Amino acid sequence: MYGIDWVAEWKKSTNKIIEYFGADLSRINFNENSPELWFLAGLTTISDWIGSDENYFNANNNLPYDERIGLCKKILYEIGLEPLKIEKGLEFSQIFKSKNSVELIANDLQKKAGEIIKQEGVYVIEAPMGMGKTEVALWAAYNLLSSGKAKGIYFAVSPRLRG
Repeated sequence: MYGIDWVAEWKKSTNKIIEYFGADLSRINFNENSPELWFLAGLTTISDWIGSDENYFNANNNLPYDERIGLCKKILYEIGLEPLKIEKGLEFSQIFKSKNSVELIANDLQKKAGEIIKQEGVYVIEAPMGMGKTEVALWAAYNLLSSGKAKGIYFAVSPRLRG
């Protein structure tokens, strides 16, 4: 299209990025299941989404490097992608309160899960409705995030399956 060698442009851009970040890709084996590939796909998608928004980046805007960095930080903050800030050392009862602002005390399920979930991973918590599964999942996530053992969470809720 328009006489542009897109493969050559892609390679040139890729090499500039690798050089800029000093990336060593020799140990990475890209295939359709590699986490690195999916991370890169997500990063590319978000970058394209933000970078193509003309409200932030005008095609005629030739800002100096320092101003571009400042603009990028401002944009990331505005769209909610700033680094997560966690107040450390909170107890279960300090985080969760009832509707009338009474602090909640962890029940046996929540205490046991708090004792077991000490590392990042996939955990399934099954209990009857009203037992505090949501709170225990968020409590475990808080503990992992505040201790630096996790950098994010994926939280899923599924309706009870009937056989």
